[in-house]
Amino acid sequence: MKLKNNKKGFTLIEMLVTIGIISIIATIAIVNYNNAILRSRDERRKVDLEAIRSALEMYRVNNDYYPTNIYTLTTPNPSPYIGAIPTDPKSTQYKYVYQPVSCTGSQCSDYTLGTIQEILNSSCSVILNCSSTGTTINCKYCLGPNGKK
Repeated sequence: MKLKNNKKGFTLIEMLVTIGIISIIATIAIVNYNNAILRSRDERRKVDLEAIRSALEMYRVNNDYYPTNIYTLTTPNPSPYIGAIPTDPKSTQYKYVYQPVSCTGSQCSDYTLGTIQEILNSSCSVILNCSSTGTTINCKYCLGPNGKK
């Protein structure tokens, strides 16, 4: 009587190659996912600054000057300019910075808005402190009355 040799299954080499390919694909997917999260937070920051800039422009149209304090935009309640100043999507450690420029009393003729960016490496032409903890973290994205500074 002859015995059949029915070996079913995978060899060790086949398993190692398959696991290696899956590991490489998983690593690429995780890196792309993390970059997508960083880009989405950066885009949210840009949208938030545009909303603040739009509110500042509406304020200037109504009053012929920019305010010295950004929170002027939120009063009275409900405000015709902006409901609330947005907060950074990552943490409360970072903030959106409003720096009025060329002010006389409570009237300003220019401003700079700034925030950090997690991916963008260029820095503002104006140094702003974007940290609420007092540590110096320079803003990496700035806007002014005419758009990007």
